Amino acid sequence: MTRISASKFAKALARQRALSDQQWLQRCDELFQQQKMLFLELVTFGRDGASEAQFRSLIDYLSCLQFLAVDEPDNVSSPIETPEFYAAIGRASRFFQSMSLDARMFRVWQKEVVSRGEPVVWAACIDTLQQHDIMSSPLSQAVVVTLHAIADVYSRRFAEKADTEK
Repeated sequence: MTRISASKFAKALARQRALSDQQWLQRCDELFQQQKMLFLELVTFGRDGASEAQFRSLIDYLSCLQFLAVDEPDNVSSPIETPEFYAAIGRASRFFQSMSLDARMFRVWQKEVVSRGEPVVWAACIDTLQQHDIMSSPLSQAVVVTLHAIADVYSRRFAEKADTEK
């Protein structure tokens, strides 16, 4: 059961991409207020050498997730604090470490995402990683782990909200 439809995500992405440069900067200010930790994590990639297009796509991904989260009741859009984010970083790190040891882990991860997570959040994460040569950049490993953790947190929040609605 998909909780966030692909069309809802596409609308959020269209809304984000329609922003003028000035509006995009204002949106960055909003994201800093709404999701300070995640925003600051992504800003480091701009500082560390991500191209402008790569940096914008990372911020756009976070912005779309937050647009969708704000439309939901409960705590889906509440600030993600250090323990929650670090737990997601830990899950991402363990996943990628175990994948390097055992290729079957990918199938386990994929099954968990489909059965427990929010598939649209993960699909958008993968799409973001495929844009603007992010995967070939020197920052790719750090970006992958960070985006995986962000997708993990939002996916879990959306899934928990959907589970409570049942």
